[in-house]
Amino acid sequence: MPLISQTVTFKGKIHKAEDLSAIAYFHINNTAYLAVGSDESKKRVQLLKNTSGHIYEVDRDLEIELPAGKDALEIDIESIAFDNDKTCLYIIGSHSQKRRTVKVAEKTAAENRDRLTDDRIEKESDRNRIFQVALKPKSGKVKDIQQVDNLKKLFAEDNYLKRFVEIPSKENGIDIEGLAFQDERLYLGFRGPILRGNYVPVMVIPSKGFEKEITDYEIRFVQLNGGAIRDMTAVDGGFLIIGGPMGDAPGPYGIYFWDGSDMVYGTDRPVPMPPACIRLEEIVPPIGDDGAMGKAEGITVVEETATGYRVLIVFDSLKDGGPQLWHIHKP
Repeated sequence: MPLISQTVTFKGKIHKAEDLSAIAYFHINNTAYLAVGSDESKKRVQLLKNTSGHIYEVDRDLEIELPAGKDALEIDIESIAFDNDKTCLYIIGSHSQKRRTVKVAEKTAAENRDRLTDDRIEKESDRNRIFQVALKPKSGKVKDIQQVDNLKKLFAEDNYLKRFVEIPSKENGIDIEGLAFQDERLYLGFRGPILRGNYVPVMVIPSKGFEKEITDYEIRFVQLNGGAIRDMTAVDGGFLIIGGPMGDAPGPYGIYFWDGSDMVYGTDRPVPMPPACIRLEEIVPPIGDDGAMGKAEGITVVEETATGYRVLIVFDSLKDGGPQLWHIHKP
């Protein structure tokens, strides 16, 4: 079983404090930082500085610039990754569409049934972006911001994804919630769709070329016991993934190690030993003061040793994301 050493403390005003969905741990000039973001934020990521022990204090806001003259609706920040060599943050929106939700406490049953068939599916283009934020190595101040916004075009032409482009998220439509950087590539983990056989797509794109459209990519598949990718982060030899429900169910959640290889097997590609994906731990979400159960939304590695990982996990619906530090044994 993992050891939850203690709840990490965030000091200062956290933006959209009960809706944190993304977190990344990194160093600037030998000082530890966290970048945190919310899926309810219009265009803001916050940098928190480690002040002592497990305490991180809000250092500054990082405003993401959109095209000139454009009023941001919602970037829908779902994951953040960091390139240590280039002191560079990568931030991704969900690339999703949404339908109005059922409201049991506010609407009649007939009204809620209508909402389930509502044709007014919201398409917010600000969600369809990946940002590359270059930071100055000594100060951590923003040096440059580039962005890519053509992935939806790739989805619409891809044999695996094109059927799901017009479907709302949480209904098995396109929904990106994971992002990891490794070896000059970005790995985009999907919460939806989940394909037959419980195959979850991961899109692999080059981390270079943010001044132009992405054209080169690869789709790999991972299996998470029927679950979806809720977030992912790079480690030696692969990735740690939070697996959980594709929809709005409260769980279950688990932490998986995936070696990054495609998991569609056949007679020409027999199942390898050891397996490409291993379930390491079950995540039991904490309960908030109001009785709400957290939903595991973000993961980042604080330390990796020869025998295990120290990871920081944040949860939706909890104050400041209810950050917890976990010690997990390697497979």
